[in-house]
Amino acid sequence: MDQATLQKIARLRRLAGQQGKHFDVMRFTSEPDYARATLGTMLDTEDEETLVVGMALMGAMFPVSPAAASAPISVPATKPAPAEKPAVAPDNKYVGRLR
Repeated sequence: MDQATLQKIARLRRLAGQQGKHFDVMRFTSEPDYARATLGTMLDTEDEETLVVGMALMGAMFPVSPAAASAPISVPATKPAPAEKPAVAPDNKYVGRLR
C-alpha cells in the first residue's frame, strides 16, 4: 500500500473518531470486505471532509476497472409527457360591471 493511501486511512480514522465511529486500521488494510463495510459506514455522514476523504480512499483502495467504467449504463425509457391541452377561449360573455 502506498504512502498516500496510508495517509488517507489515518485521516479517515481521525475523522471517524471525532464522530464516534472507530475502526481497526490493521483489519481495514488486510480485509477488503471489512474495508468496504467500514467505508460504507463512513460515507453515511453529513460531514463534507469525511465524505471527501472516504471517496478518495474508496477510489484508491478499490479502483474501478476500465471495462466496468466504459460499460454503457442502461436507462429505462420514460414515457413522454402528455401534451398540454390548449387553453379554452372564454365565451366573451358579459359578467358584470367592470368599474
